Amino acid sequence: MRANGDKRIRKLKNLISQRFGLIGASVELHYAALTALAVKIAAAGLGFGSQILLAQVLGAEQYGLYSYFWVWIMVGGLVTSFGLSEAATRFIAEYRDTGKYDLAWGFIWNALSLTLITSIGLAVIGISWAFIFQQTLPEGYVTLIVLALLCLPLMALQELMEGYALSFSWTGLGHIPPYVLRQALIMVLVLAFVLAGNTVTAATALLCVLLALLLSAGGQLVIFLHRTAKILPKAPLKTERRHWMKTALPMLLASGFQLCLTFSDIIILGMFLDSSTVALYFAATRITSQIAAVQFSVLSAVAQKMSSFKATDNLVALRELVHNSVRWIFWPTLAITVGILVAGWPLLWLFGAEFTSAYSLLPILALGLLVRASTGGAEDALKMVGYEYAEFKAKAVSTGLNLVLNFSLIPWLGMHGAAIATTVSLIVYSIMIELMVRRYLGTSSFIGSLKRV
Repeated sequence: MRANGDKRIRKLKNLISQRFGLIGASVELHYAALTALAVKIAAAGLGFGSQILLAQVLGAEQYGLYSYFWVWIMVGGLVTSFGLSEAATRFIAEYRDTGKYDLAWGFIWNALSLTLITSIGLAVIGISWAFIFQQTLPEGYVTLIVLALLCLPLMALQELMEGYALSFSWTGLGHIPPYVLRQALIMVLVLAFVLAGNTVTAATALLCVLLALLLSAGGQLVIFLHRTAKILPKAPLKTERRHWMKTALPMLLASGFQLCLTFSDIIILGMFLDSSTVALYFAATRITSQIAAVQFSVLSAVAQKMSSFKATDNLVALRELVHNSVRWIFWPTLAITVGILVAGWPLLWLFGAEFTSAYSLLPILALGLLVRASTGGAEDALKMVGYEYAEFKAKAVSTGLNLVLNFSLIPWLGMHGAAIATTVSLIVYSIMIELMVRRYLGTSSFIGSLKRV
C-alpha cells in the first residue's frame, strides 16, 4: 500500500513538472502548495457544512454565543503557543538542513513542554476564576467558560503541531488534523446529539469541539513523533531558549495582532450588540475567509523554503520565490473573490433566511483580503529571513488602527462599521509590508509592480 502511494505521488510530481515546466525544488513547492490547497478546499467544504449545521441546529442566538467563545478558544490557543509554531517552521528547517540535530530535538521538546505547561496552567486559573465569580456571570456562562478553557491546551498543542509538521514539509499532517479531521468530527458529534434526540445548545457544541480537539490534536502529536524519530537522527538535547524566545515572541505578537485583525470585530461586536447580530457577522466572515485559501496554501509550502534560502545565503532564489508567491497567490485569489461575491447570497441563505441580511458585508470584507493577497508571501519572507520585528511593527500599527476604528464605527454603523474597520486595517497593513520588503529585501512584493522588478 505504501509503495503504491509513493508511486502515485511521484506520478503527480512528474505531471506538475511537465505541465508547468518546473524542476527540482519548484516541483516540490508546487506539490506542497497543491496539497495544502486541496486540504483547504476540503476544509472549506467541511467548515461550511459544520457552520451551517450549527447555525440551523442552534438558532441565531445560541450560534452567536458559540461563535463568540470559539473565537476566544482560537485566540487563547495561539497566545499560549508563544509564537513557537511559526518559529518552528524557521528553526527546525534550518537545523535539519545544517545538520544541527541536537538543536532541532531541543527545540521540539522545549517548545512542546512550554506550550502544554502554560496552557494547562492558564486553563486551571481560568476555571477557578469562573467558579469563584459565578454569581456575577450571566446564566449558563460558567459552563461555556469551563468548556472553552478545557479546549485551550488542546488548541495550543494543535497550533504548535501545525508548525512542527510544516517544518518538515509534511503539509498533510500539518493541515488535515486541524482543518479537515477536526471539522468532520465536530459535524459527526453534533449530528449524533441531534439524532439521539438531545437539545443542542452552545455548550453542547463546545463539548463537541473539545472531543474533536482531543482526537485530532492527540493523533497529530503521535504521528509527528513517530515520523520524526524515523528521519531526524537522534542527538542529545541542546537548547538556545533565549534566542528562540527572542525570535518567537515578535512572531507571537505579530500572530496575535493578526488574530486581532481577524477577530477583534467579532469580539467588539459582542460588547455592543446582541448575539444574533454577532451570528450574522460571523457567518459573513466564514464565507469571505475562503478568499484567503490560496494565500494560506502557498505560504504553507514556501515558508520553510524561504528559511532554507536564507540559511544558505541564496538571496537571488529568495527574491525569485517572493515574486513567484505573489503570482501564485493573487490571480487565483481574485477568481475566488469574484466567485464568493456571486455565490454569497445563496451561501448565506443556507445558514438560515435571516442570515441573507449580511450579504452587504461581503464586498467590504472581500476588498481587504484581496488587497492583502496582492503582496503574496511578503510577510512570511520577512519572518523567515530574520526581519520578524518589521512584520511585527506593521501588524502593531494596523491592529491599533483596527481597534480604534472598531470602537468608533461599531456603535455608529453596527456590522458594517466592523467590516469597514477590518478592511481599512488590512489595506494599511499591506502597504506597510510592501514598503518593508522594498527596504529590507531590496525588491517588491506588490502584484502591480512585478513586471518592473
